[in-house]
Amino acid sequence: MMMMMMMMKTSKHHPIKAGVLNLLLLLSAMMIFGTTFTFDNKVLATNNEGGGGGGDANAADDTNDGAIEVTPTVFRDAYLSKMSKTEKYFAKFYAPWCGHCKAMAKDWDALAAERKDVTMFSVDASVKSEAKVSQEFEIKSFPTLMYFEDGKMYPYSGGARTKDALGKYASLEKKKDGRKFTFKGERFVLQQPPIYVRAKTFLEESLQVIMQVYKHKPGAAYVLYGGGLVTGICFTSLFFVVARGDGKPKAKAAKSKSSAKKTN
Repeated sequence: MMMMMMMMKTSKHHPIKAGVLNLLLLLSAMMIFGTTFTFDNKVLATNNEGGGGGGDANAADDTNDGAIEVTPTVFRDAYLSKMSKTEKYFAKFYAPWCGHCKAMAKDWDALAAERKDVTMFSVDASVKSEAKVSQEFEIKSFPTLMYFEDGKMYPYSGGARTKDALGKYASLEKKKDGRKFTFKGERFVLQQPPIYVRAKTFLEESLQVIMQVYKHKPGAAYVLYGGGLVTGICFTSLFFVVARGDGKPKAKAAKSKSSAKKTN
């Protein structure tokens, strides 16, 4: 209660600073509280003990007419590192337990069997031993769809995960938010986007997390918002308390100097 009163008092003197800082801290807190919520209330690969990978990690399963089944390591080392300028890859990073991944599986394989101009992959990124490689592709939720062409990686922005929508996206000549990638040894390295793009992505991911949490757990969404709000207020109040604390000694020192001059 005292912290909130202090926040209201300081916001009168610095309303713009208080508002901006509160918004930034609120979004940060929401990301911290919300990243453990994914589409199926599961944690990501770094916290998943098993996954459904199994099998030989050094071999790709392309025995069917659908997408090529690979691990992140095989996809990186056996395909991406040897990719030519004319080749096009469309990859789905998924987890076997993910309900949304299962829902789109038939459409994904059907499109893979139909398209001959694009090589499509199903990359099981749920195995703990593959977590570091998955992080190189910045996999934060399942499914994550990435398109690779001419040395760039494009995050899927076609909306629905139906066969028609996926096929339409693959046929686009100009795709959004492409990032160049290189290899440092075996490591896959993505070029960092400009700061305004990262800010936009941060806001979009924050809103996506909030919407998904609200959809599946309405109560948790209110807790998330409340926790973020309280955290923002506390940190903003602390900032102004520290800032005021630094200013007071200087003001006192100035007054003492002026009084000393007057006496002299």
